[in-house]
Amino acid sequence: MSRIAPEVWTRLTSARPSGDVLTARLAAPDVTDRLLAALDSEARRHLLIALQSDEEHLRDEESRGLSVDTRELNLPDHTLAHYLSLTCHDAAGHDALDLIGGELAAGLAAGTFAPAALSRECSGNGDAFGARCRVLS
Repeated sequence: MSRIAPEVWTRLTSARPSGDVLTARLAAPDVTDRLLAALDSEARRHLLIALQSDEEHLRDEESRGLSVDTRELNLPDHTLAHYLSLTCHDAAGHDALDLIGGELAAGLAAGTFAPAALSRECSGNGDAFGARCRVLS
């Protein structure tokens, strides 16, 4: 089973942001360019999925230790876009997030990704609040 490589998080940790900025890089560059790994200023890990225009916006804060929402992000060298953000709120869940990331990358590469499958409790249109993101190469 594939997972997000530990080196992805190590490189992000060395460039931890401040404020509402996320630091991000491709989570599985050999598999897909739609999945980013990101860290926020509180060292929470995020998986960001670039949403296509026909993919629904989600919000789920019911899951323990993990939340899902839709964020509008402005990435360098990209246009403003909507991203599905899976945020891990507990360091004990990092291994599980890495496994989820591996499965998401495979689904994105195979064209079988469905946003609604991420959460049973998702509803609404999500919130877009214009967070900024810095992408590391």
